[in-house]
Parts: sequence; structure tokens; C-alpha cells
Amino acid sequence: MISCIPEKPQNEQFTDSQWQAVHLTGTNILVSASAGSGKTTVLTRRIIEKLKKGVRVDQLLVCTFTDAATLEMKERIESAIKKEINAQIDLKNDALVDHLQEQLTLLPQAQISTIHAFCSKLIARHFEHIHMDPVFQMLTDETQISLMKESVYEMIVNEMSDDEDFMRLMFSYATKRTDKKVAELIIQLYDFSRSKSAPDQWLDDLATIYYVTTIHESVLYRELLLPFIQQNVMDALTMIDEAIDTLAGEKVLDKLTQFLQEERQFYAIWLDKLEQFDTYDNIYQFVTQYEYARMIGKIKDSEDFQEAIDKAKGLRNASKKIVESVIEAVYFADEQAQIARLQSALGNIQTLARATKRFAQLYAQEKQADNLVDYSDLEHLALNILMPLQHDNTRKVSSVAQYYQNHFHEIMVDEYQDVNRLQESIIQAVSNGKNVFMVGDVKQSIYAFRLADPKLFLEKYHAYAKDNADGVRILLKENFRSRGSVIHATNLIFQQIMDEVLSGMNYDGDAMLVHGNTSFPNEEDSDVSVLIYENDDQDDTENDEVDSATEGEIHMVANHINRLISEGFDLANRKATYQDIVLLSPTKKNNVKIKEIFETYGIPVVIQESDSYFKRTEIMIMLSLLRVIDNPYQDIPLVSVLRSPLVDLDDSQLAAIRINDQTSDYYRALLRFVDDYRVGGVQQNAFHDALFEKVTVFIERLRRWRYMANKESIVALIWDIYDQTLFLDFVSGLPGGVQRQANLHALYDTAKAYEQTRFKGLFQFVQFIERMQERDKDIAQVPLLSQGENAVRVMTIHASKGLEFPIVYCMDLAKQFNLQDIKGDSIFTEEFGVGTYDFDVVKKWKYQTLAHTGMKWFKRRQLLAEEMRKLYVALTRAKEKLILVGRAKSRQHYFEQFDFLQDYPHLFLPQGKREKSSVTAFDWISMALVRHEHHRNDFVTHAYIPNSLKNHPAKFHYEFYNVSDFKVNPMSAVQKESVVSSKSQQGILEQTLSNLTGDYPFENTTKTTSYQSVSELKRLYEDPILMELDNPTYRFVTNDFAKPKFMVSQEVVTPAMIGTATHVLLQSMDMTQEVTMASLQSQANQLVAKGVLQQNVADKINYFNVLRFFGTDLANDMKKHAHTLRVEVPFSLLVQGKELFSQLEENQSDVLVHGIVDGYYETPDGVVLFDYKTDYVGGNITQDDVVARYRVQLTTYVRALEASLGKKVTHAYIVILSTGNVVDVLTDVSE
Repeated sequence: MISCIPEKPQNEQFTDSQWQAVHLTGTNILVSASAGSGKTTVLTRRIIEKLKKGVRVDQLLVCTFTDAATLEMKERIESAIKKEINAQIDLKNDALVDHLQEQLTLLPQAQISTIHAFCSKLIARHFEHIHMDPVFQMLTDETQISLMKESVYEMIVNEMSDDEDFMRLMFSYATKRTDKKVAELIIQLYDFSRSKSAPDQWLDDLATIYYVTTIHESVLYRELLLPFIQQNVMDALTMIDEAIDTLAGEKVLDKLTQFLQEERQFYAIWLDKLEQFDTYDNIYQFVTQYEYARMIGKIKDSEDFQEAIDKAKGLRNASKKIVESVIEAVYFADEQAQIARLQSALGNIQTLARATKRFAQLYAQEKQADNLVDYSDLEHLALNILMPLQHDNTRKVSSVAQYYQNHFHEIMVDEYQDVNRLQESIIQAVSNGKNVFMVGDVKQSIYAFRLADPKLFLEKYHAYAKDNADGVRILLKENFRSRGSVIHATNLIFQQIMDEVLSGMNYDGDAMLVHGNTSFPNEEDSDVSVLIYENDDQDDTENDEVDSATEGEIHMVANHINRLISEGFDLANRKATYQDIVLLSPTKKNNVKIKEIFETYGIPVVIQESDSYFKRTEIMIMLSLLRVIDNPYQDIPLVSVLRSPLVDLDDSQLAAIRINDQTSDYYRALLRFVDDYRVGGVQQNAFHDALFEKVTVFIERLRRWRYMANKESIVALIWDIYDQTLFLDFVSGLPGGVQRQANLHALYDTAKAYEQTRFKGLFQFVQFIERMQERDKDIAQVPLLSQGENAVRVMTIHASKGLEFPIVYCMDLAKQFNLQDIKGDSIFTEEFGVGTYDFDVVKKWKYQTLAHTGMKWFKRRQLLAEEMRKLYVALTRAKEKLILVGRAKSRQHYFEQFDFLQDYPHLFLPQGKREKSSVTAFDWISMALVRHEHHRNDFVTHAYIPNSLKNHPAKFHYEFYNVSDFKVNPMSAVQKESVVSSKSQQGILEQTLSNLTGDYPFENTTKTTSYQSVSELKRLYEDPILMELDNPTYRFVTNDFAKPKFMVSQEVVTPAMIGTATHVLLQSMDMTQEVTMASLQSQANQLVAKGVLQQNVADKINYFNVLRFFGTDLANDMKKHAHTLRVEVPFSLLVQGKELFSQLEENQSDVLVHGIVDGYYETPDGVVLFDYKTDYVGGNITQDDVVARYRVQLTTYVRALEASLGKKVTHAYIVILSTGNVVDVLTDVSE
């Protein structure tokens, strides 16, 4: 039963719709929350209201889209609960305070997570229902997944090589050189099927569309082909009508008018036949027998009407082109031939489905063998627990599902527009049928590549708007993020381009944004800028390389940014800076070019994402070296390495090696040079000496690395390369050094992921990397922008979703959309399956089929709808200033191209224009803008303005640029001045030269640094032999680069990770309270919930050892002096370099030593210092070994504390947790 909504207080800031979304209960609810409408705030408040009414937080299932969203939601809920507790304390509502405090305790274990995380927990709890090992590993690494799938495909080929139908499939899609297309087809179809609740059934149903006996009665025709045929013929008819109207009934033009009316009659009859569901053959005969008459030539006495004649002829020719394309795509054969082609293509579809089902079986076996589970497995396993599949392919609700249906008070789903059918089945399985609260915005559904299904949202959006539906629709239309100029511009554009035909919904009063934040100053002066680059004679190509027109756009934006910053653009409460600016683009292809061009303008820029990883110099060097290690007899990679900073040979040195041996491959020539030098066959001189020294070092390293490649892991090899060559340090000194280091770490990461698969060996790894390059796959770079960095950011529209920025430039709007999904031999759609050609494998021909035609049209519309939603996301990211970036041949051409809108009376722009083959986002925007009343008066175009657009509040201004407007001026040459201008200056010069060429008296101090960490000094004293080595520096370092993601894998828990977690747990315990096993584990759980510890690491802590420590005399003494206890105390200590490095002279250099003391406390006798160690003791490792290892570290701590506190340290304890012993390093006494 739907509940009554409490009356909204007068001081409540929520809108009426938000208030309803917070309080309405008793039915399913769909909240359509437009951009910036505060949906997360509403969702949080709804949860708090539930808790206030006595609901427990663990009775709510809250599904988020990402882990980051989960963390944010938990933090919001925790903050809101605490705030409510304080409010109820003031009201003296003790019972509610107790209840809310209990919810605060339960929050870490609450079911607030992604759907995948919920499924994982469900499987772990109910694994016996599916006879599965509950201890499994998540398969998430794309490298490993790709390799496993390719391996399974090879198994399919071997297994089915004797199958005639499978071989026909292979010959149909494979090329002479490779069967890559077949592999991609099967893997893509497998991935597509996994988003369905019954993948095998969906695969079996692929053939349904091909079972046709009568075309005009088939699903293929009525649901897929007919709507598109009708639309195209209607567009042609509309154009002919416009052409006839253009002639305006002039007598002298009657002949031309009659000519057009005859063609109009042809279109009208055709439409009538379609509406009457006439047979395919009848229409086929009608359209193929019609012959277009020859266009009328010059008309006598028509000179005054030439403009109208030209326009009419242009419209007629365009209509003819549309109709001819329909005939070519649909009516290319009679009914019998069409059905025969469908039946012939059916064989490949059935074989494809069978091969894909077998692929799924083998892939599942491979994962099961390694106890691996991927994300789609989680969902399918969870659904099988909740609703097991029966023998008749139906599903039955299980007792587990009934438990959750009774347990959950409500299921809340955030970002509902991105849910797929399988996830929807899981949600419904745990629902009682009237307790699902869904929040989202279908206009922001941009994850089709992740198989999100926006139709789920749309189905409920339309259904819940009706009376007596099984749910209620609530609209949140107010945008509290953006200025009015951004909101009004977005509305003006989408009012005219987004309709139900193309996008599944009309951008009407229910969908339009409402200006909700009126606090921005100077709203009346705010507008949207349209920057247009005039690129006459510059073609917009579809090549991957950046074309000149694109470079022109980037220059234009750079100029605009510099002007905006230099003129001090006003934001709401301050001047704009670079970090307020974001460039959004649908693609990452131009990112490198943006960075290069912006640098010439002095604009700091950070690229959030880039597709150019393998093109980075440091990565190309490393890949060349790995190729050489695998096989040194490769000239190009070898010379690349020799020329690189790893060896640093110059052109003359490379030439010398080749001159010495002009016939062999370069590796043999290299070896021969070394041999000849040693026996005197090469002239002994400084040039050859230096060359010999470099190449011998390289050859020795290469031999070492080739040995390692056969005996050790790839990651060990890569790290040894970094270590031996100091390559990480070298690249850190280059421009963008931090990013370059991150790139090298990412290569290590990739190798680590690769070796976690069944694939081993350097050769296969190199082959794998080369395949990634061939398939245009990239390794994502680590985003390195800090929140405080004053730089322009560049990111994709997808990466920007959910974010907001003061100033947004929408880039690449004039680029043609990526429609690759409809350019292949097979086209995938959820609704109708796979559309494919009919192949003749003997003649090597392929024939069009109606299934391929229909699905190509259908898929194209889906892709355009996705692009439209991406545009909406981009526009609504802007808070204060929106800049739209496009291009045109010229200013005049830009407006003249929209003459067809002059008399167009409808609100939505012409369907054919919105879906034309070459349409771009900038076309959509421009067609909408020129119909704005203000701009219509300013420019050539005099478009008809529908009543709904008159007096529209949107404000725009255009800025046109061409190449002459923004040439970058080269830096002026700096004139060299005479150094010697006087006798006194000559003396200064001589002294300077003497200083530069003489021996530096403190040379040794340049070989260390003025900074050392205690952990580094520990290494110095561990091995006295280190001091005898001819080390180029006097610094012993650990890896001070932040541990990358690959080194903290959630699957592999290292002893160091366990040690760190143990320290964190010890330091977080309250020494004033009694410590028990339960309190230890409870504290660890809280640390996990707060994100301080990872669950898999916390599980590895030896709680017995920790608890044993709290029974020692030291722990009891700490409790007595808890008021003086301090933990995690950082310190810095200045010592003479001579104390650390005997090679240094007295007073040559001071060194700053830095460290962190685990803890200390003060007693009347002095200071007691302690340090926890989790080192293993046993076997060959004794307690004395551990004490010796850390003695220097502890004595350094003693010096630091005595210096900083001015008190004597009486005890310095090492707590060896693995034995329970406590050793005082000052006395060597052990408890």
C-alpha cells in the first residue's frame, strides 16, 4: 500500500519532487533524476528516513555502479547518521539515538555495494546450492582474460576442425592470412550473450529471425525493416513536397511542378502499400519497374526563378538518392531469392551459436580449473542460487530468494539506466515485488560497450507514468549545478534533436532541465560560446592521425584559453585559473597533439587518459630490449637499444661497429668488434676505448638477462633491467618524468598480470604485446593530476560522467561518429540477434541479406542514440561556462547549409537530417542554434521558429577563427653578447674557467645526498662488503617510488603487507582498555570498513601474536603511562656524513636522516622507545639475527629522541611478535 507523504516543513530546502522521492513508500519507484538534480543527496536522505522509522541498515540493499560510488555512499550515510544522532540527542530521544548508534556499528557490514560485490557475498554464503568451492579468485585482469579467451578459441578450432559446418563458417569470415575475424566474432558473441539471464537460450534463438516463409508477415519485416522503409520514403516525400512548394505555383514552372508531382505520386502509392502490408513481391515489382524520368532541362523565360528552380532540383535529387538507397538495400531480389539467402545464411548462424555455446563450456572449464570467476560469472552464479534454471528452461524462486525477499525492507539501485537484463533479474529475484527504488537518468546512459540496457529504464519510465501501474515515476528536473546559460543551451539543443523515435523518449517538459540554482551572480551576462574553425580546403578524414583541421581547432582553443585567463574570466566568487578548465572529447586520439600544441602556448595540461602508451619513448626502448633479449639477431630492435640511453651509442659509434663487419647481422658485428678490440684488430684510441667500454657492459648485461629470461620470471627480468640501468631514475629527470616512471611501472604491471595466467616465457610475452599493438589496444596510463595542480585537464566524456567543472570545452564535435559496429559482416543486436551476409565459400562472394540490412539500420539508430546521450553528458558537466568547439568551411557556408530549415515548421529537426550518414554532433547543435530567434536575425539563415522556441532564454555568441588568427610566434633568438669586454672581465673569465676545469675539493659529497632514511641506513650496516664496492654513489636506497597497483595485488598478500597491517592495528588500539581477541578483530574490521586495511590482508594478521604482546611487561608498562604514550612519531636528525660514509673527509657534508618511530612513552626515569617487528624467527634465522638487523635503526631512533626531547632514552625495545619476546637493544636483555 502506498504510504502518505508527510507534509514538507516550510524551511525544508528539498523541492516537492525531492521530498516525494525521499518519503514515498509501498510501491516500486523510478526516480528520473536529470543532471545536477541532487539524486545522491535524495538517496542518502531516504536511507536516513528509513533508519529513523526503525529499519535496520542491514535490511537495505543499496546497489551502486562503482566501488568509488560505494565508498562515497557509505561516507555520506555515516556522516548523515552522526548528524541525526546529534539532533536526536538535543531532542532527548534516547531510544532513537540508541537505534541510530547501532546502525552506525552495522554500517561497515551493510549491503551497500556494487551488484557484483553483492553477488560475491551471496555466493560465499550460499555456495552449497550451486556445489561450488567458496574460495575462488576474481578474474579481472584484461590481459589474463584476453589470453585465456584466445587459448579457448584455439581449442575450439582444434576440436571442430573436422566439422564441415564449422569449416564453412571459417571460410566465410576468415581472410587468406588469418582467422582473427572468426575469433573476434565468437568471443564478441559470447560476451554479448553473458548479459542475458539465459545465454544458451538467447544463442539458440539467434536463428529465429531467419525462419521466414512470407516476408511481409515476418518479424524481420514488420518489426525491423518496415519502420525504416517507411521513414525513408516519407523523408523523400517531404522533400518533394518542399520542392513543389518552392516553385510557388508559378505558371512558367508548371512543367517542372508536374514532373515533381508525378514522382510524388510514386512515393505516395509506395507508402500506401507499406501501410496496407502489401506483399513483398508486389512492392518489389512496383518499385523496380518504376523508371525515373529525366530531369527537365532549361525552362524558357525562367530567369527570374532560377534560384527556386535550383533549390527544387536539389531537393528532388536528394529524395531520389534516398529512395534509390532503399531499393538497393531492400528490394534487390524477389521474395523467393530473398528467402533463399536467409536460409543459406541460417546455417552459419546456427553454427556460430553452437560454436559459441561450446566456447562458453570450455572457457568455464578453464576458469574452474584455476578456481577463477569473472564478473559475469558472479551474476550468473548468484541468479542460479536465487532462481535455479529448470529442465524446461524456466526459473523457479528458491528458498534463498524467499529469504532475501522477506529480509530486505527495500532495494535501492543507483544509476539504474546502466543496468542490464541479467542484473535486473537478480534485483527482481530479491524483491518482494513492490520495494525497488530506482534512481537514474536515461539521458546519461552511455555504457553500451558494457552491455548496459537503457530500455529497462525507458520501459518503466513510460509504464510508471500511467495510472494503476505497478510503480510510480518521480521526476527530478531542477539542476542545481549549472548557470542558467548552460541549462538553457542544453534545453534548446535537445528539445529539437532528442525524440522517442531516435532516443526512446521525447525531450519534453518531463525531461527538460529546470534552472534550480539562482545564486550565481551576473546571470544576465552569461552565455555559451561557439568557437568555429574555418577550414576551407581541409578535409575531415577518418584516419587515426590528427588531421590539420583538428590541429586548427586545438590552436583555436589554446588561444581562447589564454585570452580567458589573461583577461581574468570571472567565476562566481573568483577569477578563473587553468585548473578550472576541462576539455572533454568522445575520443582519446588527439590527446598527444593537444599536449604538444598547448605546450607551445605555455598552457599547463594534464592528460587524464591516452591511447599512446606504446608510442612513449621509454616503453618503445623497453620493448625493443625485451625483443633483443628474446632474440638478439634482430637488427632494428638491437640498434634501437644501442642508440638509446640504456647504452648511449652515437651515430659514429654505431657506424664504427658496422664498418668493422659489413656483412654479418648487427649482433654478430657487435660481438666481432669486441673480439677484434681485444686482439688488437681494432685501432686502440680514445674513440674505440670508449666504445669498447660501453658495448662490453651491454653484452655482459645482455647475457645475464638472457639467462634470467630462461630461469626466472619476466617481472624479475624487467625489474633487474630497471635496477642495473637505473632507467627509472633516468626517465624521472626528463620532462614528464613522473608520468614516464608510471609508464615503466605499468609495463611491469602488465608482465605481472601476464605471468598470473598459464602463459609463460619472454617470447610469448613479446608476442602478446605485439598483438595488443596490432589490435590497437593500449595500457592505460596512471593519471597523475593532484587536486591542487594548476593545469588544464583533458579527459573523455565517459571519464567525466558524474563530475562537474567550472569551465568546459566540448571538443571534436565536428568529427564523424564511430559507427564501426555496423561496418562488419555481422551486426549484433539484443532484440533481433545477429544480422549477417550470405556467403558463397566456393566463389568467395558474399551477398546482402534482409537480416543484415535491417539490423544495420536498427543498430545505427542505437549508436546515434548513444552519441546523443554522450553529448548530453558533456554539456551538463559545465557549471559556469560552456564552450562548443566545431568547424566549417567558412562563416558564410556555415549558415547557408541550413537553408532547408527556412520553412520547416516542426519542433524536432527533420529525422533524415538527424540520421544522415555523415551527421556529427556539431550538425545537431548547429541546426538547433540557427533556429534561435536572436541568431536568426543576425545571420543569413531565416529559419522558421516554432512557437515553443520563441523567446527562448538561451544565449549564444559565435567566434570564427582561421589559421591566420593563431599562429604561434617563434621565440626570438637570443643574441650572444661578448663575454670579454674589458680587462677586468678577462680576469673573471680566467678564474671561472679555472673553477670549472680544476678538481672539486668536495667531490665525494656529490656522490651522496643530503637526505637519508633510517631504512636506507639499515642496509648500509647490514653488509660491510657494500662499503668496499666501487659504488658510484654513497647512498643506499630502497625503492622510494610509491608502490604501484601491481605490487599490492589483492590476490597475493606479501609479508610486508601483513607487517604493515599489523603495525596499523597495534597503533590503533586503545591502550587504556583491556585488549581481547574479540576487540582486536573488531578493530581490524573497522579499519577494513574505513578503507585503511584491505580485507584479504586483515585476514592474514596473526591475531594470536598480537594478543600475546599485550600480556608482556612492556605492554603493561605502556598502559600505566598511556597519558604520555605517543605512536608514529616522525623525526629528522642532522649527522655528519663522515659518520655514515668513511670515504668522506671531516666536515665535508652533513646528512639529514629521516624516519618514523613506532612509539615511545615517558617515565620518571626517562624515555622508553619501542618498535614492532613481524620478522619470522625460525630455521636459520635466530632472534639475534633480527636484533642485529635493526640495531642501527633503533640506535638512530635513540639519538633522535634524545636530541628532540632533551631526555635520556633508558630503554629501546624491539618487539619480536613472532616469538613474543621483547629485547632491549641498549642492554641486549630479553623479556
